[in-house]
Parts: sequence; structure tokens; C-alpha cells
Amino acid sequence: MRVALITLALLLSAAAMAECTDANEVFSCRVGQNALQVCHEDNTLIYSFGPPGNPDLTLTEPLETADFTPWPGIGRTMWDSLAFHNEGITYEVWAALDKQMDETAPEPQVQGGVTVMEGDRTLASLTCSEGSVRSFLDTVSVLKTAIGQCWDFDSDSWTTGCN
Repeated sequence: MRVALITLALLLSAAAMAECTDANEVFSCRVGQNALQVCHEDNTLIYSFGPPGNPDLTLTEPLETADFTPWPGIGRTMWDSLAFHNEGITYEVWAALDKQMDETAPEPQVQGGVTVMEGDRTLASLTCSEGSVRSFLDTVSVLKTAIGQCWDFDSDSWTTGCN
């Protein structure tokens, strides 16, 4: 019985650590030798950071309560952020795109990273390696809309019962 429980725990743990597929990827990039990923599965968002295929940290958050802030639609830089909370530590994944074209770049580059905070104090600020961001966080808006939520710009929060 004990062996079966240990095996089940390892299988569940491996499933949580699995890399995103193209179908469920919300955000991904490289930070040095590490992979930073956010996936969605069964109305759950999954954050992972660490060596590819074997992350040091994996966190989950129900889509319904996900702390996602969409770009407000003003300014030259489009940005989104998604925060995961764990024992007083916040892991805020962000993505940004400067809409003003640089003549030297053939197309705009999405930038991203993760900021790790304890309260208002920044513990670490990691930026994705140049050119490694594969997707923008705006997929979270689509997912939240699909479960009946909408962004209320007046209260800066997600609400239900949208028109």
C-alpha cells in the first residue's frame, strides 16, 4: 500500500512538472539555463521555474481566482502580469511589448520575466533571455472570459455576471 501511495505521489508530481505543450502554453521563456513557464490545464494555471523538465518550483492557481492584470490599453508599451502567491512570496510573471518600432529590429520583440516579492520588497527580478519569449500573457484574458469573467477597469478587478 505504501509503495502504491509513493508511486501515485511521484506520478502526480511528474504531471505537475511536465513542460507545457503548444495547446496549453500561456507563457514561456528561458532565464539563463532555466525555463519559466505558465500553462493552463482544467481551469488551473501552473507556474514552473527551473531546469527544463525538472523545475525547482511549481505552483498552481485556479483560473477563477488567478491574480491577472491585463494591459489597460494606454501607453506605448503593451503589458500584462500574472501573480502566483506561495507562503507570503509573490511570483509575478510579466510580458511587455513596446509598440514603437525600432528601425534596427525587423519586428518587435516581446520581453518578459518574473519578479519575486515578499510584501513590497523585491527579492529577485529575473528577465527572460533575449528572443526567448514564446507567448504573451493575454491568453489568460481569453481563458477568464471563457469562464464568465470580465475585467472591470473601474475597480481594476475581475468580475462575474458580465454583459
